[in-house]
Amino acid sequence: MPEVISSATYKARKVHSCDYCEGDILPGEKYTRDVLIIDDIYHWKSHERCGVIANQLIRSGFLVADDGITEEMYQEAVRELYDTFVENPLPKPSMEEITKKLEILFLTHDLKEHKPKGYVEGYLLEERREQNP
Repeated sequence: MPEVISSATYKARKVHSCDYCEGDILPGEKYTRDVLIIDDIYHWKSHERCGVIANQLIRSGFLVADDGITEEMYQEAVRELYDTFVENPLPKPSMEEITKKLEILFLTHDLKEHKPKGYVEGYLLEERREQNP
């Protein structure tokens, strides 16, 4: 499991590349930069929305991230979620369009395991309940 040394949110002053979706982080956009150790120290930059989606994937068990999440793992999982829970258009939308739609979805829903017989048979979106103050 990667060890997070530091994590901070910045406002981009130049174009960066998101290590999850490989899209551009444009000047003025907020992004997260994590310093991680697996075998070596490295920096991981990501759109805020991609971080939110990655957290949903890990928390739900949709992705097992013992050794971290690669770009390929993330992008494959995101496309699968999009095709299952959002829509399945032809031609395929860009990764940026997909992550923006999933970000909106995860503002009000959580990804949960579906275990009707005690083992995972799939995943569901569960609407978040408002907490009483």
